[in-house]
Amino acid sequence: MATGIYGVVTSEPDMPDTGSAVFNGEAEASYSNGTTNFDLKNGTSKISANFASGAVDVTADSFTIANRDTGVSSNIGFNSVQISGMRVFGNTFSGGAITTLRNGAFVEIISEDTQQTAIGRFFGLNTAGVPDEVGGIGYLQGSDGTLTTIFLAD
Repeated sequence: MATGIYGVVTSEPDMPDTGSAVFNGEAEASYSNGTTNFDLKNGTSKISANFASGAVDVTADSFTIANRDTGVSSNIGFNSVQISGMRVFGNTFSGGAITTLRNGAFVEIISEDTQQTAIGRFFGLNTAGVPDEVGGIGYLQGSDGTLTTIFLAD
């Protein structure tokens, strides 16, 4: 996965402390079950930011999924990644819980000795006084696999 996130960061004094915003964009991910690597490309992302409560939630789905070595389309047991309950700190957000779903139902793909982290940042400022774009990454790791998800939306 060769995707990156960069831009003009929203200055902390410009960050709203009321209202909310929904950002729609793209997502990619990389998943390994310990024996095989998979690329999840051309996905969509929806980022919901509640500036009053300081909460950010992400849904990444609609991926094209393929075995990285063979390029063959693959069913890997999940088709959506959610990162819920991240907290806003200035112009960044982090924390939360990473979960995987198949057709809307929770499925646990990584369950042994799990560690997770998610972080993101707001970029720019539109004429309504709300950040113009948002981007971030989620990382879920266990002894039985890893999942890295990257999202960018405006």
